[in-house]
Amino acid sequence: MNVLCISLCNPELITDPLELREALERANQQIIQLGNQLDSLTRGTYGLTTELAVMCEAHLAGDAALVAQKVSEFANHYRQHCRPGVKH
Repeated sequence: MNVLCISLCNPELITDPLELREALERANQQIIQLGNQLDSLTRGTYGLTTELAVMCEAHLAGDAALVAQKVSEFANHYRQHCRPGVKH
């Protein structure tokens, strides 16, 4: 996962309007990228917690077949997307 960092500049030190405009454009692009990253992480977290809740509820209800199915789905997803050495 790529983690974005914000590069800061001091607008007080920029006297050229063109340079200030470029700095503002860079800052705006960083904000957009961070917003997109937050949205992606939020959606992924929601999906993961929803699936984990199904697995936990199945376990609490004694539904071993559904628990096994969910564990299998997680393992398959891991094998396809997360396994070390696998190109994504």
